[in-house]
Amino acid sequence: MKFLSEEQRTELIRRHRTERDRHVAEYQEKMKIKPENGGSESKLGKAQTEELVSHLKSVVYTKVSETCAHVRERFGENYSVAGMTSWLKAHGFTYKKLKGVPAKMDAEKQAEFVKKYEGLKEEVADNEPIVFMDSVIRQWRQR
Repeated sequence: MKFLSEEQRTELIRRHRTERDRHVAEYQEKMKIKPENGGSESKLGKAQTEELVSHLKSVVYTKVSETCAHVRERFGENYSVAGMTSWLKAHGFTYKKLKGVPAKMDAEKQAEFVKKYEGLKEEVADNEPIVFMDSVIRQWRQR
């Protein structure tokens, strides 16, 4: 663990006092409670925002970066992942990780699958793999 030198400690204390005193002065002079740096203005106009909200209600993006790419392509505006995450939260969207739910077995569909699978095994070369895939979708939903 690295410790501060006496000179560094003194400077840190001085900066801390200066910062605290400045906020106290702002409160006394302006009755200011919150800092004014509440984030930047949205890069999208009102019509663009409405269009994007409507789009996000109908299209599922699994990653915020995909939403950023859509905004860049559609509106020509660049958002960082953190910036788009803030935008989504500010417009009532929340992140929901979907949970897998076991399916109920359908004997007919299972028999049909086995028949197709056996046929597939006959068609493919001996060294060609057969791959099964399953996925879970994560998405942003509006509250």
